[in-house]
Amino acid sequence: GAAYTLKEKAQITTDLMYYASRGIKRANPDAVAVMPGLVFSNNVSSGIVAFLNHIYTNIKSGDFPSTGIESSTDPNDYFDVLNWHPYNFSGDSSEGSSFDKLNKMAYKVAQDNGDDGKKVFFTEYGYTTTQQSGLSREQLEERQGDYIAQDMQNIWNNLPFVETVIIFRLFDWEQAGAATGNPNSIEIGFGLFTSPNNGDIRPKEIGIKLFKQINGQDADLSPIYQYDTTWQA
Repeated sequence: GAAYTLKEKAQITTDLMYYASRGIKRANPDAVAVMPGLVFSNNVSSGIVAFLNHIYTNIKSGDFPSTGIESSTDPNDYFDVLNWHPYNFSGDSSEGSSFDKLNKMAYKVAQDNGDDGKKVFFTEYGYTTTQQSGLSREQLEERQGDYIAQDMQNIWNNLPFVETVIIFRLFDWEQAGAATGNPNSIEIGFGLFTSPNNGDIRPKEIGIKLFKQINGQDADLSPIYQYDTTWQA
């Protein structure tokens, strides 16, 4: 029942990465093994920077995997791609922001351990539009739409090691309020679209801004409105 320490979590993760990668490569030698999505904490002593340092220390020690059956000091035997979840609720991703600095600090750990050039995946990233801080969901929609557009551009401009950003999530999860016991749970409003359980599926501002950023500001929006019967071009 006791919680694992950060160091223990890193030890477990190191073991799991080695054997997961080994199994993946045995099934398909051309496959890419992606590190599990690490939590993006800005606490340098207990967050992602410290965790990555533990991972690389484990690998370099020659004592991992800890089964005693075999060992490897090559990070490529554990993962081909780095991965973390850099949620950024402040909306400031500009160069020199805490978001920018922390991503670069995390990647510097990889660089310092011989992994310069390895790509990073953000396998979970997004903004919620659930009511909070006295703002309505409509107001949050507009703000979070602006945030996502800025972030995608800043990631492209300032974090060249990031190859892939996977948005969380496609649809709102209105049932999260009941599931979590919190009617204003942040889990409700991460969708690019409204919930399919609420009738017509409407693209939210965050989805519209992202669509325009990818396809052009004058792009035809009809594809993302195809399930909204109230929409007119």
